[in-house]
Amino acid sequence: MLLLALLLSAAPAPAPALPSAPLPLQAEAERAIPAPAAGALMEVSTGRLLALVRPEELVTHAHAPGSLMKLVAAWAALRADQGARSFECTGKDVHRGKVRTCWRRDGHGRIGLRQALADSCDIWFYKVARLLGPRRLLQAAREMGLGSATGSDVPGEVAGALPEPLPELSSPEFAVGRMDGLALTGLQALSLMGALANGGTLWSPRLAGPPAQRGKVGTRDELEDLSRALRDAVQSGTGAAASDLPIAGKTGTAPVPGQEEPLAWFAGFAPDDAPQVAVVAFVPEGLGARDAAAAASDLTRVYFQWRDRGGPSAR
Repeated sequence: MLLLALLLSAAPAPAPALPSAPLPLQAEAERAIPAPAAGALMEVSTGRLLALVRPEELVTHAHAPGSLMKLVAAWAALRADQGARSFECTGKDVHRGKVRTCWRRDGHGRIGLRQALADSCDIWFYKVARLLGPRRLLQAAREMGLGSATGSDVPGEVAGALPEPLPELSSPEFAVGRMDGLALTGLQALSLMGALANGGTLWSPRLAGPPAQRGKVGTRDELEDLSRALRDAVQSGTGAAASDLPIAGKTGTAPVPGQEEPLAWFAGFAPDDAPQVAVVAFVPEGLGARDAAAAASDLTRVYFQWRDRGGPSAR
């Protein structure tokens, strides 16, 4: 995570006060993911929060998104009719004298959007970002709810940050979520995953009160293309640590200056074929493919157990 994200996330802040009536899955979720991991569960049909574990990490702090931003770049590519593009990933990209590498040093070979999102191929996203340019990338990020607060009734919500203006030469770094001035919150990730799962409605994650819609994203075809890739990510890609349950989702990992271990994300929804709940997990020191995906699986298991007891009908 780079400078602005570090500043946004480093300042100490008290944990937001949760309602006196506990969220339905709060106690079980807190037992499922021990500190320092944080996480949340939200109904995709209403935005109702079911659990919010260590909200200071998800609400009052914003963090570098890492590869969660690849969802934004993928949607921008689909909207610009670039979704069918395939590129060769050799593990290295050289453009205008700058060398960028993929996390898979030996490369992914010829790869398209679906596999690139599932396997989190950096090279595909570097190349498509140069085709799209800053305007399309920023527009997609704004429409997906980044850079502005979700309007949640959880106290202390911050807005995250988008780098505006986005320099043309920084589009590749934006697309993979590793640059100064770019940060998001767990609530934003949760709202976005809810929209991918429910047909495009961005809900404001709510502790109480009626549902509050904050926007719409995507066409049915675009959302289905993204959802297929997120299912692949868990079944055979970077999210495989969550594959013990029917989850779809995206991992994210980003370096933190002065910290040996990077930070880690997983955001997704479940069940993967008929979504009911969105999940986000954040680990201050770890890997998205290992630690955050496992935490998200543990959280989602809490939801499935509750559902099987008849829990979702409780209000």
